[in-house]
Order: sequence, then structure tokens, then C-alpha cells
Amino acid sequence: MQKAIITAVGLLAVAALHSPATPFSFDSVDVQRQIADNTTTVSILDATSSDLINDLNVFVDLDHSWVGDLRISIRHENTGTEVVLFNRAGGFFQDIRKVTFDDQASVSFTDPSLTPTFGPGSFRPQSGNLSLSSFDGESLNGAWTLTIEDLEVGYNGRLRSWSLRGDASAPSVPDAGSTLSLFLLGILPCAVAGHFLRRAKRLS
Repeated sequence: MQKAIITAVGLLAVAALHSPATPFSFDSVDVQRQIADNTTTVSILDATSSDLINDLNVFVDLDHSWVGDLRISIRHENTGTEVVLFNRAGGFFQDIRKVTFDDQASVSFTDPSLTPTFGPGSFRPQSGNLSLSSFDGESLNGAWTLTIEDLEVGYNGRLRSWSLRGDASAPSVPDAGSTLSLFLLGILPCAVAGHFLRRAKRLS
């Protein structure tokens, strides 16, 4: 009970100092890349922000004459976190046209009502055990890699564009005033709560 109270008060103190989330969008300039038969295509994006990710989505626009050949993943090189976005869905479908990969999207790539082109629109990633929320809390800063694997022969395509989108918060760096606020909002109440709980336990 004592631990739960102290933890809750501490979380309220941190929340009081947490920076508000703001939208971001970074576009890769390493695009218009050919997706050749039975090869791997890699495209780089450099994000120049130290903000911490709250919600990450990945926008991809590509042409391909048989998307069931493709597996697509996104990797943050600074941290090594990697998530599969697309894994050979759709069979003979053509193109992934202006698709936003979003954990909160209501549409899946396996939806039988879809037409022979994916997009435009938002789709849930085919990420298995790892979702895009795996990036939450990481800094946006650094190199990001979009990897497109063509795993069969006979069909090819082209990467038109891709980008990172979502919202992030600036890292909290307490100044003198916020440090005092942290003490008043968190440490002091925790200490007082702990004192009275220990005293009540001795008297019981």
C-alpha cells in the first residue's frame, strides 16, 4: 500500500513536468529507388530532432506488380529497434499506394474486402510481436532505414517516397524552478506519506 501511494504521487509529479506532444514529419530524400527482382532495397532517412517519440507512423508510397513478393521493415539505427511493416500480403495485388502504417488503424492487410491495390489510407503493420509502439520513448534523432525485400523473381517495382510521421515530446530538463516543483509535487509528499504510513503500521 505504501509503495503504491508513493509510486502514484511520483508519477503525478513527473506528469506535471512532462512536455506536451507536438506533431512531426520527416521525409526521406533517398527515394525513387528501383525494387529489383529477388534483391533488397534500402533507403535512408535522417531525422534531426532529439524529441522523444510518443506515437510513430510510417508513410510509404511504392509501385510493384506483385506485392506478395515483398517484406518491408523500418529500423532506427541509433537504437537497433526494428519492426516489420508488411510481410508478403496480397499475393497478386499491385502497389502500396500512399499507405500510412499505424498501430491504431482499423484496416488490416488481410481484410478480404480490399481491392487489388493497397491504399491510399491507413493500415495496421504486420509486425508480429513488435508494433510501432516499440519506438515509443526513443529519440527521433539519427538514421532510420526502410528495407524492402523482394523475395521472388518475375516482378519488380519502384519506391516513390516514404516518411516518418507522428508526435513527440521534448526531453524534460528541469530548471531550478521545475526542480523545486518536482520536490514540492513529488518528493515531499512521498516522504510525508511514507512517514505517516510507517507510524500507523507501528501503532497497529
